[in-house]
Amino acid sequence: MPLLVVLLACLQPTEPSETPPPPTSAEETVGADGGTLVFEGGSVVVPPGALDAEVTLTWRPIGPGEISDVWALEPAGLEFAQPLTVTIPLYETATDVESAAISWTDATTRRLPTVVGGLAATATVEMSGTGEAVPRLRVTDSFEVPGNAVDILLVVDDSCSMSEEQTQLASLAAGLVERLDAEGVDYHIGVTTTDTFNQPVAGKLRPMGANERYLTPLSPDAVGRLASAVQVGTEGHYDECGREAAYMVLETRATLPANLGFRRPDVPLEILFYSDEDDQTSLPTRADFRAWVEAMPVPVVLHAVTGLSGSTCQAVQEPGTDYIAYTNWTGGVLSDLCNGPGPSVAALGATASPESEVQLSFPPEPDSLVVTHSADAAFGRLDVGPLDSPQHWWIASEAPGTVTFSYLPVDPQPH
Repeated sequence: MPLLVVLLACLQPTEPSETPPPPTSAEETVGADGGTLVFEGGSVVVPPGALDAEVTLTWRPIGPGEISDVWALEPAGLEFAQPLTVTIPLYETATDVESAAISWTDATTRRLPTVVGGLAATATVEMSGTGEAVPRLRVTDSFEVPGNAVDILLVVDDSCSMSEEQTQLASLAAGLVERLDAEGVDYHIGVTTTDTFNQPVAGKLRPMGANERYLTPLSPDAVGRLASAVQVGTEGHYDECGREAAYMVLETRATLPANLGFRRPDVPLEILFYSDEDDQTSLPTRADFRAWVEAMPVPVVLHAVTGLSGSTCQAVQEPGTDYIAYTNWTGGVLSDLCNGPGPSVAALGATASPESEVQLSFPPEPDSLVVTHSADAAFGRLDVGPLDSPQHWWIASEAPGTVTFSYLPVDPQPH
C-alpha cells in the first residue's frame, strides 16, 4: 500500500514552471565611467566621459532594412560629450557589402564614415537615434578634356591694300610655330580670307600644301607652309567680311572637304582677324555672332590686328570698330595695324593648357578614387587633385580625351 501511494503521487500533474520571454533589447544604466550594450551581434560602446550622469540606455532592432535591421539607440535626442561606437550586424544574405555605410538619423539623416569587417558595419555617433547599414554605389563622372591643345583660325584681309601687311604676318610664322612646338601644344592652324563673295574660296581654309588644309605638329615644313598660306593675295572682294568668313569655316561650311577635321569641338578656339578696314559682315549680326561664340562649351578668344581710332599711318583705311569689339568680348589681344601684328600673334595659343577644372557630382572618398583617361593608359591619381572644395578638381592632361572618375561618395551620398 505505501508503494501504491508513492506511485500515485508521482503520477499527479505538476504546475508548469514559467519561461521568461526572450529579451528584445540590451538595456544598461550607464554613467560617467562608460559602458557597453550588446544584443544579437549589435553593440554600442559608450566611452568614459560621454555622459556626465547615469542614464538608462536601450539598444534594439526595430525593423528590417536593406542589408541589415534598423537599430534604435534610446532615449531619443540624447547628446554625448564623446562619440559612441555603434556596430550593426549585416544580413548573411547581404552581398557587395565592402563599401556599405551606416545611415544614422538623429536631428538629421546622413551616412557616416564606416568600417566594414566580416558581416558588421561600425561607425561613431554623437547623438542617440536610429541607424541601419546601407549599400553605397560607386559614382562615375566623365569629362572631356582638351589636353594641351588649341585650334587657331587666321582670317586675313585679301583686299588690294593688304600686300605689305600680309608679308609682315608671314615673317612671324616661324616664331609662332616654334613657340607652340616648344610648349608641346597640339595645334590646328588654318587660314581663310575675308572674301565671302567669291564662292570657290568663300568660307574655306586655304591649301597648306601636301594635300593639307591646316597645320598640326606633325606637318612637315610647318613654318614655310604657314608663311606661304597667310600671303593670301590682294584680289579679294573690297567688302571685307571677317566675321562671316570665320562663321562659315567653323559653322555653316564646317563639313566641307576643305574644312573637315580642322575644328575639334572639345578644344579651345582662337581667331585672329587681320584687316585694314572694319568688318562689313551683314549676317550673322554682331549680336548673333557674339551669342554663337559665347555658346561654345570651350574657351574662345578673339584677337585682332586692325586700325584703331587713334591710328595715323596710311595703311589704315578706317578703324576696325567691330574687330575691336570682338577682342573686348573675349579678352583677346588687340594690335594697332600701324605697329604690326606682333602682340596679337605672340598671344596665339595662350588658351592651350594641360590643366582643366571639373566639378564632381559628390565629394569622393580619396582611397576609393580611380581615374582613367581614354587616350592615356599611364594617366592616374597623381594627374588629378582637389581645388577649393571636395567636389572641385583639377585635371592635368597633355592629351585630349575623356577622363573618368570612379569613386565611392561620402556624405551626402546617392542610394
